[in-house]
Amino acid sequence: MQSPLKDLATGKNKVYVYLDPNQIVDKQNYDHEWRDLHLYMPGVLVESGEDEVKVRMTSSGDIVRVKNDGLLNVEAQDKMGVPDIMGLDNFSEHSLLHTIRLRFERV
Repeated sequence: MQSPLKDLATGKNKVYVYLDPNQIVDKQNYDHEWRDLHLYMPGVLVESGEDEVKVRMTSSGDIVRVKNDGLLNVEAQDKMGVPDIMGLDNFSEHSLLHTIRLRFERV
């Protein structure tokens, strides 16, 4: 998904993806608490390689190396949340958890 937000340094559209902690390349650098906290959190794709990408976490600013396999893009409605989860266009475990997380942050 291409976000309408532009990267200030490059002028390119930002691409948002969900972080799956099981796909982190160097898991030993992140404890269980960090991985649980960042489960399916959105991040911005900052560098793309053949087998892995670098993702900057929007919540913490950490840059994480992640395997390319199974990256799921964040849809526009996922970033703002929806009042009824059944209204999500792309219903997945990732979008469900993040929508619930956004809902609880607003309370």
